[in-house]
Amino acid sequence: MRCQSGTLTSLAVLVLTTATLIVGPAPRSVASPSTGRVYLPILARTYLPFGDDEFNGPRLSPRWTIVNEDSAQWSLSARPGFLRITTHTGAVGDRNLLLQPAPPGDFDLRTRLLFAPTRNFQAAGLVLYQDADNYWMLCRGYCGFAGPACVGNGIYFDGSERGIMSGFSSLGTTVQGEAYLRVVRLGGTYTAYYSPDGVDWTLVGSRSPPAGMNLSRVGLTAARDSASPGTAADFDFFRFASPAMPDLIFHNGIIVTMEQGQPHAQAIAVRGESIVAVGSDAQVLALRGARTRTIDLRGMTILPGFVDAHNHLFNDAARLGLDKEGVQRLALESGITTMANMYCTPEFLAEMQAYQASGKLRVRTSLYLNYTSNCGVVLGDWYKQHPPTRNPGEMLRIGGVKIFTDGGSCGAPAISCNHPVYGRGDLWFTQEQLNAIVADVQRAGYQAAIHALGDRAVEQALLAIQSALGGLPNSARHRIEHNAVVRDDLLPLYGPIGVVPLIFGSYPACAPSQFALPAACLPWEWRWRDLVAANPGLHFAWHSDMPALGLLSPLKSLYSMVTTHQVQRDGTVCELLPSLTAKTLTVEQVLPMMTIEGAYALFREGELGSLKPGKFADLVVLSASPLAVPPEAIKDIQVRMAMVGGKVEYCAPGQEGLCPGHGLN
Repeated sequence: MRCQSGTLTSLAVLVLTTATLIVGPAPRSVASPSTGRVYLPILARTYLPFGDDEFNGPRLSPRWTIVNEDSAQWSLSARPGFLRITTHTGAVGDRNLLLQPAPPGDFDLRTRLLFAPTRNFQAAGLVLYQDADNYWMLCRGYCGFAGPACVGNGIYFDGSERGIMSGFSSLGTTVQGEAYLRVVRLGGTYTAYYSPDGVDWTLVGSRSPPAGMNLSRVGLTAARDSASPGTAADFDFFRFASPAMPDLIFHNGIIVTMEQGQPHAQAIAVRGESIVAVGSDAQVLALRGARTRTIDLRGMTILPGFVDAHNHLFNDAARLGLDKEGVQRLALESGITTMANMYCTPEFLAEMQAYQASGKLRVRTSLYLNYTSNCGVVLGDWYKQHPPTRNPGEMLRIGGVKIFTDGGSCGAPAISCNHPVYGRGDLWFTQEQLNAIVADVQRAGYQAAIHALGDRAVEQALLAIQSALGGLPNSARHRIEHNAVVRDDLLPLYGPIGVVPLIFGSYPACAPSQFALPAACLPWEWRWRDLVAANPGLHFAWHSDMPALGLLSPLKSLYSMVTTHQVQRDGTVCELLPSLTAKTLTVEQVLPMMTIEGAYALFREGELGSLKPGKFADLVVLSASPLAVPPEAIKDIQVRMAMVGGKVEYCAPGQEGLCPGHGLN
C-alpha cells in the first residue's frame, strides 16, 4: 500500500499516558490466509505504567503529550464518545504529532476505527514511531494501484525504514467502514491483526525492526496526499494490555483440538494451568518469552485429556488390587484426566473428601451420590446435604445423583423378551415411583444419572426424565447410563427429550454373556449406530464402567467402537459376535464422545474437553493420531504423556523429553 504516500504523506499522531487495567473478554480465534486459525494469548491481568482512553470526556486527558498541535485536525465533540482526526497533508512529524513512550517490554495495543477511505493514500490507524524516517503503521487505507500489495479499501501494515518506504503486508476486507486494529509486541516481534468485530481476529503481518530502529513511541494516525479531501477518522478507544508469556510450547506436532472452528493445529502454548494459544508453529512460537520452554513433538499428537464419564475406579479399587494412588496411575496411563465415580455412599463421600483435602487427588473426579444401591435399595435423601458443585478447575466435585432402575451387577437387566434363566429381568421401581424420584432430584437442583441396561429400564428412564422436564429443555442434563438394549420404538425418543446417553466402548462382546438376549431381541443390543443416527445433534458420551465391564483404555475402547474386533482383558483380539456389529461408529463420531461430550455430561465443557485458550491444560500426548492411522492400528497407539492443569501427571518411560517437571510418573 499504502499507509503512506511515496512522495507526500501527512500524519496526525495521537498518544497518551493514562494508567488503567485493560482486560476484555478472552480473545477469540485468529485467521490467516496461509496458516489457518490461531487463538490469541490470554491477557495478563496487570497494570501498565501507561493508559487507555475511551474518548468519552469533553477534553483529552492531561496525561496526553502533544507535540506541534494543530487543534483544527481533531475533535472530541464531532462524534460523541470518539476522537475524530481529520486527514491532512504534510510530511510525517512536522505537525500534529502527538506521541507517548511505548511500554517497556511486551504489550498489546488496540483501537476501533470508523473510516472509509476512497482515494489513494488516505489512511488512518495505529502508528509505531521512532522519527519521521522510521515508523510503522497498521491502518485502514486505500491503494488502487495494480499489484498484489494493493487491495483497495483494506488493511495495511507498512511504513518507513531509514527514509525508505517499505510495503509489508495487506489484507482485503468485506466490512468497509469499521475496523478493529491490534498490534502485539512479543520479544522483538510486532504482530498486526485486524478484526471486523473485535472478537475474531485476522493476522495481517508480523515483523521485527532492523538493527538501529527503535519504535519507542506509539499513537494514532490519519493521513492523505495533497490532492485528496480531508476525511474524518473516528477512533472509539486506545487501549494497552500486557500479554502473558507461555511457560511451555509444544510444537511440530498434530494438535487435535475437538473445536469445530479450528479442528487441527501444529502447536499449543500453556501458561500456568491454562492453554493460552493454539495454532501454527510460526504463530505459537512467536509468543515464547525468555523463560518459555519449547518441546518438539516430532510429529506426535496432542488430544484433550480423555473424559471417562462413568466408572467405579475409586469405589472398586480393592477389586483391582489397587489403592487410590494406583487407580489414578491406571487412569493417567490410559490418558484419562477427568472421570466420574458412579457409586458414592455417605461413608465413601467422606473418604474422598479427606483424600482431596490431603492434596493427593490428581485426576479430576465427579462423584455421583447414590439414591439407591445397585440392588434397588433406597438409601434416602442423604444426598441433599451435599449440593452439586460447578467450580471451574475443582479436582473433586459433586456431580449429581445415581439411580438404579434395573439389575445388572445385582439381579438382571429388565428386558421385554423372556430370558430362559432370568425371565424379563428386574425393575426396581414402578413408572410412577421413578417419575417422583427424578422429579424430586431435579427440584433439589441435581443432575440424575439413571442406570438402565434393559429396554424396559430405558423406557422407564426416558419417561421419568420427560415427566420431570415437563416439556422444558434438559438444562439439568439428566443422563441415562449404559443404554445397552434399546427397542426400535425407543430410538427416536432421546432427541426430543434431550437426554444425555452414555454408551459403552469395550465390553465382553466376543462370546455370549450370562445375560445373552433371546434371538428375538438380539437386534436391540449395543446398537450405537442406530441410536446416534436416530438422534442427530444429541450429546452422547463414552464410558468405560471399569472395572465392572470392558477395559479402561479409551484407545482400546475406540478400537472396539470403530471396528468389528475387540481387545480382551488378557490382551488378545477377538471378533465380535455378528449380532453386535451394529455398534460400530466412525473415529470422527467417537472421539468427541471421549472428550468434549464427556465433559458436557459432567458440566465441564467450558473448562476442559477441547483445546482452546482459557481452558485448562488437560491434555495427552499420543504416539499417533487416531484420525490418521487405519482403524485396525488404533489399538497400538501409545499414551506418552498426560497433563492435568498444566502439570505432567504421567510420563511414559523413555519419554522424559516430553515431560517438563515430571516426577510423578
